[in-house]
Amino acid sequence: MQHQKEFKLSEISNMDQTPIAFEFLDQKTYNSKGAKTIWVRSARSGWEKRQATLQIVLHADGIQRCKPLLIFKATGDKTGKPVDKKIHAEWKLYDQRVVVQFNKKAYSNTDSMIQWIRHQFAYSSASVFRNWEAKHEPRMLSLDVFKGQLNNKVLAEFKRINCTCSFIPGGTTGFIQVCDVGINKVLKKRISDLADLHYDAHEQQWIENKYSVRQRRVMLVN
Repeated sequence: MQHQKEFKLSEISNMDQTPIAFEFLDQKTYNSKGAKTIWVRSARSGWEKRQATLQIVLHADGIQRCKPLLIFKATGDKTGKPVDKKIHAEWKLYDQRVVVQFNKKAYSNTDSMIQWIRHQFAYSSASVFRNWEAKHEPRMLSLDVFKGQLNNKVLAEFKRINCTCSFIPGGTTGFIQVCDVGINKVLKKRISDLADLHYDAHEQQWIENKYSVRQRRVMLVN
């Protein structure tokens, strides 16, 4: 009879990515009946389309062990560090509680997954945190199916840290993907609310387009 592993709550986690716009525009607004032109507030043209990707992990015991990961659009190397030297100056301005990567599509891919597994997820249990070469305690991670995560290179990294992957079938994420069902919408609403507070406090600067893409990245990270 095959032995079935019983995982502790601290060994069970769920990971998901969600797109983040530089600006969250409301889908509705109000104006007088019959108005031919309706204006909506926008910090800068096109920012509602400029996407970043936020990757988060939830552990079943409620303890946060992995930092949030933000992926921005810019040319990056295999480790996710920006190639453009002008962006390097931003790093010291980022909140250290958030990990930042860059790639051309601002989306999670095989390289970003491998970096995440090696430098974040692998250290999400106390026994591994003390020593990378120590025996990795078994763990289980549920995550979505897409080619950036479901390939031999990524699966080999998970196997190396003794992690069992439970891939969520396509078309079911809206029902059983924990992050997608219970966290992402609330989290993006919180980001949107904080952005609105900043707009209200610095309205003139936003009207005059004095905030750059670089400053918006810093604000989003922090």
